[in-house]
Amino acid sequence: MVDNTMFSFNSEKERPNAILAVPKKGRLYEKCVGLLAGAGLQYERPHRLDVAHCTNLPVTIVFLPAADIATYVGEGNVDVGITGNDVVKESDVDVEKILDL
Repeated sequence: MVDNTMFSFNSEKERPNAILAVPKKGRLYEKCVGLLAGAGLQYERPHRLDVAHCTNLPVTIVFLPAADIATYVGEGNVDVGITGNDVVKESDVDVEKILDL
């Protein structure tokens, strides 16, 4: 069983939308798509495009390789990311774990 977690970086940057990073493919991608739908996030992801804007909330979803998400969160390039705990440990970045999924 893979231990998946949502992580956050407290950024000083002001953005019009929250930026959420999710895996762009694989088993974790499928789980994230279900999670986003269950949370009521409505978006359309055009074919081969890795950015989607929610139509009902001020959220932009960025689809990244799961191995890169913790780094993007840690550097403040995205506000929140969903990836595996193992990926976060391997990336050695300073992020706050906010929820086990």
